[in-house]
Amino acid sequence: MRRVRSVATAALLAALSACAQGPEPGPVTAGASVTTAATALGAGWSAGADDGMSWFYNPASDGVKLAYGAPTSDAVRLMIYCQGAGRVRLETTSPGSPPERSLRLASGASETRLPLADEESPMGGRLLSAQADAGAPALNAFRSSGQLTMSAGAAAVPLHASAAEAQAVDSFFRACGG
Repeated sequence: MRRVRSVATAALLAALSACAQGPEPGPVTAGASVTTAATALGAGWSAGADDGMSWFYNPASDGVKLAYGAPTSDAVRLMIYCQGAGRVRLETTSPGSPPERSLRLASGASETRLPLADEESPMGGRLLSAQADAGAPALNAFRSSGQLTMSAGAAAVPLHASAAEAQAVDSFFRACGG
């Protein structure tokens, strides 16, 4: 069952990225790309002045999702699934197991550390996941400020939302009860 979920998650990450639209209103909302810093969870996360990634909201009938990734590609750094009752599941990938067994989310002065599950990804590398309350301090601050940094080791990767992406982020948390 876990393997089926992993395959389904990998396929969903690719499909969600492929169906992303531009900043005009629609079921998937995107804005300008953001800047990332040094490698965080694995060597596959390269830094760049413009990584071309944005936040995308998907209010699909099979569940509300928020993804940080590149439009029309399978490059997704973080996927957040609404699990109902104000709970979320966060998923990311890494070429190898992270040095820490927790996922650290930070936004401004707020920080949330979550136990990290690590399993083999059917797409190669590792699938890392964590569960949280949608109103966890760092997620609540992210909803308000658009600032979010994720790490599972010494280095951290900023996944900040632009002003144009703020609506996507807020829509996700409103829909998820956070």
